[in-house]
Amino acid sequence: ARASTVRVKYSYLVSIMNAAVLDRVITSSPCGGVRLPEVRKKEVQIPELAVLNVLRETLPERFRAVVDLVAGSGLRQGEVFGLEVDGLDFLRSRSVGVHQQLITLANQAPYLDEPKTAESERVVPLAQVTLDALAKHLALHPARTVTVTDRTDPRKPVEREARLVFTLDDGSPVARHAWSGIWAPAA
Repeated sequence: ARASTVRVKYSYLVSIMNAAVLDRVITSSPCGGVRLPEVRKKEVQIPELAVLNVLRETLPERFRAVVDLVAGSGLRQGEVFGLEVDGLDFLRSRSVGVHQQLITLANQAPYLDEPKTAESERVVPLAQVTLDALAKHLALHPARTVTVTDRTDPRKPVEREARLVFTLDDGSPVARHAWSGIWAPAA
């Protein structure tokens, strides 16, 4: 198993053992002194501009601004496809607000959820070239309103209208498997 998987499973075991100590089922946790494997961070490989330009031109026109947005912001896939027009500020802060992501799981309708981690909720400044690409995209492909379940407040999921920046030709949200079918040929 990968080191990160071992660490997650170990954290579950520690929680269980600590609860057992608190409940006086055992006198002490057997988890003390365990050496866990190191998690090695992968070095981020940033493609050269020429490579990004080729990828961008190889994608269908409707999705070329995805490359511009990701290159200019570092947003994750779910954050890109969960982005609503209201998350873009073209004038004042010239930024994108990341407050949700689109989750697409097999045999479920896509839904909006909280970002991956608490630190993932953020406002990212955008360069003018990125803003221009997004403005051009929205001029050619106006945001479509889709009905989607919003689970960003886990206590109160709600069906609502969302104006997504990127959708498929039929106006539906861009599910992970659909994006793979679009991205893989370009890549």
